[in-house]
Amino acid sequence: MRTDLLALKVDGERDRAKPLARQMALRFAEAFPDAKPDVVTFVPMTRRAETERGFNQSALLARGVAKQLFLPCKPLLQKKADTIGQHELSAKMRLQNLQNVIFPLPGAAIEGKTVLLCDDIKTTGSTLRACTDALRAAGAADVFCLCCAISEYPYVLDPMQI
Repeated sequence: MRTDLLALKVDGERDRAKPLARQMALRFAEAFPDAKPDVVTFVPMTRRAETERGFNQSALLARGVAKQLFLPCKPLLQKKADTIGQHELSAKMRLQNLQNVIFPLPGAAIEGKTVLLCDDIKTTGSTLRACTDALRAAGAADVFCLCCAISEYPYVLDPMQI
């Protein structure tokens, strides 16, 4: 898993997203057999960051998951400011780093929807929390978070403990 994620995220091997997304969709269907998301979305990147990388790995994974689950995939969130990379920060700083930078896209139809939010790696959950808060503030009825991998973080297991 680590090799595939690094190849995707760091080396730009986009073809790695398809099998990872298949596994994500399978795990979601197994874990939540009664869940009925209306739409799949992904953790946003700033325009600059996405241009530098050439793609948004979370978007690639989300599109693959949506295809496997026969659901639409839509961008619902935007990241309005560049921030320090989460991997460079402590757990407490991760939460602060994302405050007031992730917002619903103007015109995004979120009200009353059940959203499946996809990301590549969950470490402290700060990114997922910021995105979930933005989706809920825009009226999402429910948000499921689905990640390709969970990284063990030595300082905190739950961002609510901070």
